[in-house]
Amino acid sequence: MLWGNTSLGLLLHWWHANKQQSGRGNIGKTALEILPILDVSALTKNQLSKASKLFDRMKKKELLSFNEIGNDDARRELDERFAIDVLGLPPSIGADGGALALLRMKLAREPSIFGQKVDREDDDISDD
Repeated sequence: MLWGNTSLGLLLHWWHANKQQSGRGNIGKTALEILPILDVSALTKNQLSKASKLFDRMKKKELLSFNEIGNDDARRELDERFAIDVLGLPPSIGADGGALALLRMKLAREPSIFGQKVDREDDDISDD
């Protein structure tokens, strides 16, 4: 569950999904068979324990829609904690302006993800 909701997991889903409709993408059964995912069986007991604790910490937090990934504080926290605590990547990957922030920003600006959707920040803008 955690992996699939990280920006890295969403990136893999988006990369393999068809993009026939702007702002939407799905994966058929055939493509699911070759979708690269995190091999949970390759994680150590310590990594699995950290993932379980992270799940407990994050399970009640609301994640914004995929097109709002650039403004999603909960997803940022999930990305950082999963990458650093579970996968053991260097803390710089989660820093402001780091690789994960750049990924979220680029995904949020991708037309095939954003489509015609309005994000929550734009909801408050009126046509005065």
